[in-house]
Amino acid sequence: MRRTVKSILVGVTLGYSNLSACVCAADIIQAFTSTRSYIVDQNVNIITANVRTQLIPSINQNKADIDAQNDLLELMIKAEKLKAMQYKKMIFLLQQQRSLFGTEPNYEAVPVR
Repeated sequence: MRRTVKSILVGVTLGYSNLSACVCAADIIQAFTSTRSYIVDQNVNIITANVRTQLIPSINQNKADIDAQNDLLELMIKAEKLKAMQYKKMIFLLQQQRSLFGTEPNYEAVPVR
């Protein structure tokens, strides 16, 4: 009989602790769910919308602007290379002329364009 009473007492105690743990677990789950939905709905979704509507189009526009600037810079570099080649050719011809005359010729200043 004592054994049966002990068993019943242990069973009731464990049953009560399991029952209260289930209620507590539901509260914890509810707290995590509400916190997660608050974080996602109030912060992450708003930030994601801002990234999609403002940041990504701005980045795409900046990339297009930089590409256009790079194209212009490439044209300027080609023009400067052509000028440098012309100057090198002019220097070569002047050095040839100097070696043919043997003396320093008198050149007038010519404006460079």
